[in-house]
Amino acid sequence: MAGGALIGRECNLYYNSGSYASPTWTLITRAMDVNLPVAAEYGDVSSRISIFKMQAKSQVVVGPLTFGYRYRQLQTDAVFDALRPMTFSNTKVEFAVCDTTIATTGAEYVRATYQLEMVIDQPMADGVKVDFTATVCSEEDTGTLREPTWVQV
Repeated sequence: MAGGALIGRECNLYYNSGSYASPTWTLITRAMDVNLPVAAEYGDVSSRISIFKMQAKSQVVVGPLTFGYRYRQLQTDAVFDALRPMTFSNTKVEFAVCDTTIATTGAEYVRATYQLEMVIDQPMADGVKVDFTATVCSEEDTGTLREPTWVQV
């Protein structure tokens, strides 16, 4: 509903199966409970000029990006088949955490490059899921560092 309250299931998580310059955003339809904190670290800049402790933002901390993935046994699943091997290698992948369909005018999303790890969760009573943790990593394109960015379409 345009302009109304937004619930999580209306948002989308994508991974880039293309290149940085020409992304091909692939929707992760089985993603659950996506979480991407954006925080800051502060350094102490206090001095004798004041009795108050003073701090200054020293860096922005993005992530880790976490999400569950509803796993299905003996089913063809191109998304899981793409993500799973990334956890067993040094593969880097871009994710976009978006508030709507990514190509929609007015859409906004955080785009960053990550490396993956996973935990397979097999509870007795609930459906099996895989919990992914994606950590922002360093990646350069022709000498230019790719930093996390806020994108507005």
